[in-house]
Amino acid sequence: MIRYLTLDPTTKSITVHRTGTSTVLTASTIALIESHTTAQGDFVYYHYRFVDHVGNATFFYNYGKGLRFAIDEYFKGVPTRWVEHKFPFKTVSFA
Repeated sequence: MIRYLTLDPTTKSITVHRTGTSTVLTASTIALIESHTTAQGDFVYYHYRFVDHVGNATFFYNYGKGLRFAIDEYFKGVPTRWVEHKFPFKTVSFA
């Protein structure tokens, strides 16, 4: 479970703190950033999936203001893929 994120403008890194461990994300360690959006009525939820060069992923929600700016600024040049999720997630057949 993620406890908190630390944004460091000096090293241009995001540290994901979990109970008992931390993961440091930098442009040199990340191969792909997936930005996910889920819209429900007037609310839009964002979460991110950072994939490293080995294929391991770190996932976290957008916890507050400034995170999108930090991602854009710290991870310039890292490929980004936008993924939009819509409700309902499954097709329902009416027969």
